[in-house]
Amino acid sequence: MVHLRGAILTQNTVRSVKKRSVALMRRRYLLIIGIVTAVALCAGCGPYTPNGSNALPLTKTKPSPIPIRPRPTATRGVAHTVPNGSVKLLIDAPVHLPGDTISLTVINSSDQSIFFPDHLTNCTVILLQELGPSPQTVNLCKLMTPTGFYALDVGQNLAVRLVAPPHGWMPGLYVAALSYGTSLSSLQTTISSEEFQVT
Repeated sequence: MVHLRGAILTQNTVRSVKKRSVALMRRRYLLIIGIVTAVALCAGCGPYTPNGSNALPLTKTKPSPIPIRPRPTATRGVAHTVPNGSVKLLIDAPVHLPGDTISLTVINSSDQSIFFPDHLTNCTVILLQELGPSPQTVNLCKLMTPTGFYALDVGQNLAVRLVAPPHGWMPGLYVAALSYGTSLSSLQTTISSEEFQVT
C-alpha cells in the first residue's frame, strides 16, 4: 500500500492514476505537436514576408480593391520602353546562371486595373516554363492554401523575383507568363516575357 496525502491507495489505484497521467501527457504532447505543425504550415504560405530579406515590395503602390501581397524589386535592370495602353512582362536579363534569381517586372500602362492569381512558379503570380519539345512548367506552388488574387492599378509596376531551387535552374530556354483579366471573374489574357537562356 502507498500513502498519498493522508489516503491509503492500493496498487490498482496507483496504476490507474499513472495510466491517466501518461494519457494526459500524451494528449498534451499531441496538442503541442498539432499547434506547432499548424503554425509551420501557416508560416509557409509563400515568399511573402512583411519586412524580411525575402520581402516582395511593390513599386508605386496605390490603394487597390483587393489586397496585394508585397513583392521583391528587380536587382539587375534592363532598360525597356512600354507603349501606353498595354500590359508587359519584362525579364531582367537574357541569360542567367543556374543559381541566379530571375527578376521580372509586370508593367500596367493600360487604362484599367488588372487582376491575376498566385500559386504558380515559386508560389508567385508568374508561370515559368522551360521550352523544348514539350514545354514544362517549373516549380509550381505546392502549398495547401487558397489561391490569392491580386490587383495592379493603372500606372503600377510589380517586381517579382523567382529564387532558384536548391539544385539550380536546369540549363535551357525559358519563358515567363502572366495570365490576367480586367475583373476577378475572367482571366482571358496571357502575356509572356521574351525567351531567356539558363546556361
